[in-house]
Amino acid sequence: SDKEEKLEKTKRSIFDMLPELIAKQTRTKRSEVGIYFGYNGIRTAHEHIYTKLKRGDEYYYLGVPAYQPEEQHIYWQKDHLTRIKAGIKFKALFNKGVDSRIVKNRNSYRGADVKIMESEIKTPATFAIFADTIVIVLQHPEAIAVEIINQSIADSFKAYFDEFWKRSKEIK
Repeated sequence: SDKEEKLEKTKRSIFDMLPELIAKQTRTKRSEVGIYFGYNGIRTAHEHIYTKLKRGDEYYYLGVPAYQPEEQHIYWQKDHLTRIKAGIKFKALFNKGVDSRIVKNRNSYRGADVKIMESEIKTPATFAIFADTIVIVLQHPEAIAVEIINQSIADSFKAYFDEFWKRSKEIK
C-alpha cells in the first residue's frame, strides 16, 4: 500500500541521517554538573580520573588546604598507589601553611610533583582539573564535591593552575 511505502521511505531516511545525528551530538557534548556528598562522594568524583585519563595523562589539584581529616590523608596516600598503577601523573599546588611532611610525602610518589603556592590565598576548597572536568572539593567543615564537565571551564581552571605553578617554588 501507499501508506506502507511512505513509512518505509521515512524509516530509510531516518536510518540514513542517524550516523550524522550521532556525530553531531558527540561534537556538541552538553555540559553536565554533579554534586557528591560526604567523603565517599568526594572519592567517587575524584576517581572519575580513572575513567577519563589514560596512561601518561596528568591531572591537577589547585589550592589543597592545610587541614584535611586524617581519614582523607590515608585515602589520598592509597589513591597515589592506584594512580601509579594506572600510569597517570599528578601535579598539585598546596596552600601556604600545609605541613611540609605532607608535601614531602606526596612528592615521594612516582609521577607526583607538588609545590606550595606563593600566593597568600587560603581557602578550604580545592579544584581538581582533568580532561574536560573540574571538581570543586570541600573536605571541611562539610564534605562535598561539585563536578562540572565542560571543556572550556576545565581549560580555564587549567590556565589558572599553570600561572600559579609558574610562580611557585619546587619542594624537595
